[in-house]
Amino acid sequence: MSTPPLPPNLQASLAQLFELFSVYIAAENVSERSKIHSQILELFSRLGVGSDSITVRQAAEIFESIKREPATQRTREATLVNEARDFVSTRLRALERGPNGLTLTTGARQLLRIPIAEVAEFTDQFEPEQTARSLDRLFLTLIEPPTTQAEGTSEIRTSVAVIRAFWRNFCRIPPFCSGGIQDAAEVTLRR
Repeated sequence: MSTPPLPPNLQASLAQLFELFSVYIAAENVSERSKIHSQILELFSRLGVGSDSITVRQAAEIFESIKREPATQRTREATLVNEARDFVSTRLRALERGPNGLTLTTGARQLLRIPIAEVAEFTDQFEPEQTARSLDRLFLTLIEPPTTQAEGTSEIRTSVAVIRAFWRNFCRIPPFCSGGIQDAAEVTLRR
C-alpha cells in the first residue's frame, strides 16, 4: 500500500516548514530563534496542527524534539558559506511572502542556494549586493507564468522553472556565471 501524494499546497508548506526548522536550528541567539519560532507556529496554524495528515503530525513531533535539544548542540561556526546560504534563504522567504505569493519547491530552493554557497566556499568571497541583483533578475523570470507543467503552477515553481530562469539570464547573474561564457558566445556570434 503506497501513501497518496500530498496536495501541492500542503507539500510546499511542509517544504517551507522544514526549511524553517533548519534556520531555527542554525539560529545564533534567542531573539532570532524566537522570531523563527513564531513563523513556524504561524505556518503550523495555517496547516492545521490537528490535521489528519500524518506528515503534519510528524513535522510537529520533529519540531518539539528540536525545541528540547540543548542550545549548545544548535550552535554552529559562522562561516562565509553559511552567510551566503542564509542570505539566499532570507531572499527566498521574502519572495514567497511577497505580493506574488510564489512558493518554490525544495529542489528549486536548493538550485538557487547551492551555487552561491559553493562560490563562497571555493573562492572565499561572498558579495551580497551582487548576489541580491542576480537573485532579483532570476525572481523576475520565476514570477512569469510557467511555460510548461514541469515548471509548476500559478502558485508554485519547480527546479525546472529555476533552470529556465538560469538559461534566460545566463551569463548576467554573477556569481552563478562569471561572464566568460557570454563573452565566448558573443565572439562566436560575430563570426
